[in-house]
Amino acid sequence: MVMNYKNLLFVLVLLNLYHVIVTAVKATPFTEASPTVFGQDGAKNSKIVAFADLNFDKKTDIVTLSTADGVLRSLFIGEEGDTTVVSQLLKLNDSHSLSAVVPADFDGDLFTDFLFIYATGNEDLHRLKLCYGTASNHYDPCNEIGEMSEGEPMILDYNGDMLPDIILETPSGNLTLYLSEGSSRNFTSQFISSSLWGRLHHPHSSAFVDLNRDLAADIALTAVDGIFISINQAGKFKLGQSDAPLCLIGWPQMKDDDLLGMTTFLDYDSDSYIDAMTTVTTAKGLTTLYALSGYTISAWISSGCPGSKDIEKPTWSALSSNLTDRNTRPYILHNMATCSDCPRNMEVTWDWLSVTSNITQTLLFETYNDGMLDVIYNSQYNEFAELRLLDNNVAKQQCFVSVKVGSGLCEDEDDLSCSKPYPNMVGATVRYESTHADGSPATCASTQLSQSTNNALQMPYAIFGLGANPNFLDTLSVGVPRKKDYVDWSHVWRTIIPNSHLMVVPRPPDDPNQWVMHLYVTPSHLVLITGLVILALCALLSIIIALLHLKEKYEDRKLKLQESHKFHFSAM
Repeated sequence: MVMNYKNLLFVLVLLNLYHVIVTAVKATPFTEASPTVFGQDGAKNSKIVAFADLNFDKKTDIVTLSTADGVLRSLFIGEEGDTTVVSQLLKLNDSHSLSAVVPADFDGDLFTDFLFIYATGNEDLHRLKLCYGTASNHYDPCNEIGEMSEGEPMILDYNGDMLPDIILETPSGNLTLYLSEGSSRNFTSQFISSSLWGRLHHPHSSAFVDLNRDLAADIALTAVDGIFISINQAGKFKLGQSDAPLCLIGWPQMKDDDLLGMTTFLDYDSDSYIDAMTTVTTAKGLTTLYALSGYTISAWISSGCPGSKDIEKPTWSALSSNLTDRNTRPYILHNMATCSDCPRNMEVTWDWLSVTSNITQTLLFETYNDGMLDVIYNSQYNEFAELRLLDNNVAKQQCFVSVKVGSGLCEDEDDLSCSKPYPNMVGATVRYESTHADGSPATCASTQLSQSTNNALQMPYAIFGLGANPNFLDTLSVGVPRKKDYVDWSHVWRTIIPNSHLMVVPRPPDDPNQWVMHLYVTPSHLVLITGLVILALCALLSIIIALLHLKEKYEDRKLKLQESHKFHFSAM
């Protein structure tokens, strides 16, 4: 009988494993979530314009703009994604001309401010209005900033004071830099000649991103002739100066009627060098995705940029082609390994998103604070629009690490702990190093809030996917923009737990040894599933042991009863 119970246990375990495997195989990559996840007021006839933590709960909130009444609202999504608190922020009287919204802490009071970018009657001219946030989420005053901007402005920390600054192109083609003065809520303007790179491409996708792997963000301007790069040299940029090195990377080869798309900067091949990626669309509507190798960019920059005989000038490699769909259908480019000269390739996965057409906006968002990026899309039917959410099922069994770098600012400069939360810093760079399950090195880098123009809508922190590899991170390096004449503002932490959310506070910035990192651990789905299976097996074993124990007691009782009915001849 004992062998029969063991066989039964073995069969049950096999059936359980089979069920888990079949469920994983049949799972849809992205599934439609509850239609009420955004709330009725936040989802109807609205579009997402920004991400920010407005209620100081260490979770990213969604800022939407109603296309019907021009009301700016914040959506505070609950832990399980089933409850949403909708709060009205302010009403915009001229919302019909609103081009973009940029959240940042321009005055250093730790409350989120909003920079509103409005289109004008002129095709490329924009005007800027900055509304300052308060403790009660009221936004007052709202001030116009400077002159008209040709295209949208770029947000960066130019002088390393942890306050966002603004660069915009004037109608004359030159750049104007607006340096924030903090609590006075004023800006100091500086003229920057554009004679080295000419006019910016419109729409431009310039970035404040680390391109030479020194954990300090550099400036990459997307101009008409290519990407102009200004390197952070001990906290100094030489934009517009005659002695500045001319680091200009030309665009991919195009015909006159081809259309150049937006440029994004990311470490797509996981070599800890951040790369540039852009698209080119032909007159027939066929789109090709191109990427620059990050290593050659870094080596080329280090060699002095142009005219180097040792390093070949970076060239563009095609990753995916014929990316076309006439019904504005969103799709995902799956980053895949390849054996060709280019280390990675982007494979189109049309069937991952169960969305067909009539989509006006698609973006990624970490809804459940679990390290997985879900898909939010805006569907338009006639005059009715609605925000919808697709849950990510692809990364259920994968590990992750997310890193948020705060500004390190505080009302009391002597208070190192600072009771208020820290807003996210523009241009902070994060890099990790670890080991794959096969022993090969694993590394990746990212710059926080590197792009702000033309509705970039980046998550305001870095998320690294680690795959199904629960190994500790060997090192985690964090660097922030430096002040003038400072060589290094960075710090390295060792032995980081996977599936954790990290909050780095670079305070004081000039003493990285005092920087603080807060760690919040999220159990992996694999750990939870393993725990449930172990509990189920323990319960099953307990039931089997109890049954065997009852059976043994029953047989003992039966044996005693038989003994009591025996006739003892020895007693005669």
